[in-house]
Amino acid sequence: SVLADRWQRGLYGKRNYPKMEGHTLLVGWNGHESQRIIDLLRQEPDGTEREIVIVDAVLDANPRPEHARFVKVGSLADPSEYARAGGQGARRIIIDAPTDEQTLAAAFALRAAGATAHIVAHFDREESATLLKRHHADVECTTPVQAELIVRASQDVGASRVALEMLSIADGATQYSLVLPGDAPARPYGDYLSLLRARHRSTLLGYATPDAPLTAILNAEDEAVVPPGATLFYLACRRVDAGALLQAAGARAG
Repeated sequence: SVLADRWQRGLYGKRNYPKMEGHTLLVGWNGHESQRIIDLLRQEPDGTEREIVIVDAVLDANPRPEHARFVKVGSLADPSEYARAGGQGARRIIIDAPTDEQTLAAAFALRAAGATAHIVAHFDREESATLLKRHHADVECTTPVQAELIVRASQDVGASRVALEMLSIADGATQYSLVLPGDAPARPYGDYLSLLRARHRSTLLGYATPDAPLTAILNAEDEAVVPPGATLFYLACRRVDAGALLQAAGARAG
């Protein structure tokens, strides 16, 4: 009876996970789209599948009990509710509520609750994303890009397929990023470009500086200087370790 009660409390979102760390928080439930997000999260090609905790105020029961935990909250806008889902220990947070207003409220509440993880918030309207960015520039906002894909595909046949393949994590090469250590030496973009290709069969797409981590500089000049703490964006079949890349760069320099 104790085990049955524990299972039921988990199913209906009544359990608490305040000490959980390294998990993914999925805030809001948006039907099929949320189902797809969980499926994709479980397909991490490097084998680093992590715990997923769904946080929602409308669901009555866990929609994916075999793959995720569930915490039912009174409101997505209440900062105190996120402690129950281990908000401060989460490795990454995805907010995809049914409305932009709910997504905005959840993002503000999470930062107010002290969540330091990287937050990705999805909006239907660019105006909502702009509003959040004014207050929390470190939150990564996504909006529908269907119009852009349509235009690009009309101009360059197959372009939309390439864009989707680069984002897919099911199989083959996909887009990754790595953050260089703060004590890494400044190096030319061309060095990283050739090292990634020669040592890891990876293609460098661009980089972002530490002071503007959400602004990518794509297809930079070989002479462009990549500073310490920069983020490298690359296309590969598996993740590249930053330490291994710097070790190879040091060996080449030596």
